[in-house]
Amino acid sequence: MDFTKLVFEEKFEIEGQPNPQNWTHEMGPKWSNNESQCYTDALENSFVKKGVLTIKATLGNDEHHYHSARIITRDKHAWTYGRFVVRAKLPKGVGAWPAIWLLPEDIAKGIPWPLCGEIDLMEQVGRDQETVHFSLHTKTFNHRKNNQRTYFETIPGVTDHFHDYEMIWMPQKITFLIDGVQKAEFEKMENDTVNEWPFDKTWAEPGAGQSWITIYLMRWKSNPSKSTNRRRHILWRNFAELI
Repeated sequence: MDFTKLVFEEKFEIEGQPNPQNWTHEMGPKWSNNESQCYTDALENSFVKKGVLTIKATLGNDEHHYHSARIITRDKHAWTYGRFVVRAKLPKGVGAWPAIWLLPEDIAKGIPWPLCGEIDLMEQVGRDQETVHFSLHTKTFNHRKNNQRTYFETIPGVTDHFHDYEMIWMPQKITFLIDGVQKAEFEKMENDTVNEWPFDKTWAEPGAGQSWITIYLMRWKSNPSKSTNRRRHILWRNFAELI
């Protein structure tokens, strides 16, 4: 696999709402990580301007203290293996939790999380805002057991400058890079089953292994400081996937 054929690219050239041909908003409150925001499709929470997608957390004006946005490619674009590159500038502020992650289509067919698998291309937690995380979640290894396959590193300037967050997904291994520099690599072990490595999907029916992209800015309950009440935003300049 040389990953030289471009199969999808989002340049954020259409201003206003994220292009509905590529993205769908997931909306509502009460998500699974003790989050305090309500996701909306309001223009102030997610918009494209001058080639940049902004996802912004704002103070709520209803029963929800915070509003934000969560957009996905489900039912529009999904992939199995490839090179994924997202160019992003991350937000500042305690309480912010931006992420770029992938879930498989077969979760909608009754394969539950974490058995289905989850790939976190990038996560950042506001209490330690220059630390970037890459993780894999499976039935055997996941954050609920606090044993997920993960790597994190302090990258100065992630809140001040755009960086390329990259993943190379192959059947037997997944590699994570920042600005073309490899940071972590996780491999399928000899005795791994679907419980440890669902990322090759050899056990599923054809097509079930395809995954969609989710991008969001979460607001979580973590002893928020006064700075948390200001607006927090994450900027995305480009997204591309190659096979």
